[in-house]
Amino acid sequence: MQKSFLSKFLEHPQKIGSAIPSSSFLTRKMTEKIDWSQAKVIVELGAGTGVITKVISHKRKADCSVIVIEQDKDLYLSLQRKYPLFSHFENAEELKKILQDAGKPKADYIISSLPFTMWSIEMTESILQDIKESIADSGEFILFQYSPYLYPTLTKHFSSIETSFTLLNFPPAIVYRCKK
Repeated sequence: MQKSFLSKFLEHPQKIGSAIPSSSFLTRKMTEKIDWSQAKVIVELGAGTGVITKVISHKRKADCSVIVIEQDKDLYLSLQRKYPLFSHFENAEELKKILQDAGKPKADYIISSLPFTMWSIEMTESILQDIKESIADSGEFILFQYSPYLYPTLTKHFSSIETSFTLLNFPPAIVYRCKK
């Protein structure tokens, strides 16, 4: 029997990051400024139950490649079944290799629900550096966090960071839009 999202969070908070999936308000805030007409490669890190994946599926153009990364095996398999046209992988730490192997050296958008504040600073720094190197010059890294703790680390990697808040999410979240 498949475990609930809450059960998965309680067992592995460093992997799941939240007790419940993101709200539609947070999902909308994360995706509202994406230029869907220009996006050719979108990467989603920590796709979870697929609430953002669903928006990407509905709004992307047919020529846009989507790479979905989720390390929880049950969630990964569920996403693979729901979105068979997308490429699916399990490890965000292999982002550069995944893009290279897919013949997509850079992404226009990298959208993240990864729980960075639950990880070591070394792991966070490493993944953020890979993300920066994997974004096209005109691309964006969009993520949310539940605290401002990550902001100083983001400023080391990105020259432009726009923040907004989504109070209609549990817990409320900060959305960051980062550019090189």
